[in-house]
Amino acid sequence: MKQILILMMVFTSVISLTAEVLNINTAQQTYTYNLTEIVGITLDNESMMLETPANTHTFLFDDILYMDFDLTIGVDNADIPESISFMLNQNYPNPFNPDTNISFSLTEADKVEIIIYNSKGQKVRTLVDGNYSAGEHIVNWNGKTDEQKPAISGVYFYRMGTNGIYLNKKMILLK
Repeated sequence: MKQILILMMVFTSVISLTAEVLNINTAQQTYTYNLTEIVGITLDNESMMLETPANTHTFLFDDILYMDFDLTIGVDNADIPESISFMLNQNYPNPFNPDTNISFSLTEADKVEIIIYNSKGQKVRTLVDGNYSAGEHIVNWNGKTDEQKPAISGVYFYRMGTNGIYLNKKMILLK
């Protein structure tokens, strides 16, 4: 199941062309691949082999802490508009079971909303809806819906908004 979800995550990103870089994070290091340079992905029951023109790397699924996609390659922090007064970080761990932490930071106190959606775009959980002080914050999603029922395995999106500006990230729940 883990292999299918990882493959689905990679192909969803490649097909929709919403990301430029795939980051694979292990306990040893972070591996970064330009999605346009990936020439092959092979899966078996225990591992994923990723091929580029420069090299081939095999990852054991048990060694992968999380995977994410970088949508801002080549963008310097100076190029990010000053009107964005917050930062949304990738959840950790990812993939996760049964819970995960989502961190964000605010440059000034503000009303914050974080909503979790399933891959169909349906709202699963309102995780945050309130005022937060300036600084770093961490919230935990226990993998449950607003009705406190366990969410099913799959790809989820979390969306943080403040003052009409929104940032989105992907995460995977594996059971």
